[in-house]
Amino acid sequence: MDEHSLHLNDAENMVPTIELYHQSLQKNNYFVPSFKSGICTRDFLHRVRAQKFWVPKFEQVALRPCPIAPKKEVLVQAILDRFKEINWSVEFTGWTEAEAC
Repeated sequence: MDEHSLHLNDAENMVPTIELYHQSLQKNNYFVPSFKSGICTRDFLHRVRAQKFWVPKFEQVALRPCPIAPKKEVLVQAILDRFKEINWSVEFTGWTEAEAC
């Protein structure tokens, strides 16, 4: 490694805020949740960048209007059912009171 190179992990630690880290992932085409979301911790964003956690790329997302949104519980169950169909192991323990809103 030459004197002007910077290890990726060192560069990551130089990003001063979660918001900037979030923006850098968006600029690299990751469709990440809002940086204000409880899931968007530095660790989560790091794992997305390291491809240990999957999030879709912008070109994989087709947003459509949803005039009557389903309840979170119904949506989560549909996702868990789909994961079972494709043999993905996921454990969902529920929401905290604050997240249930």
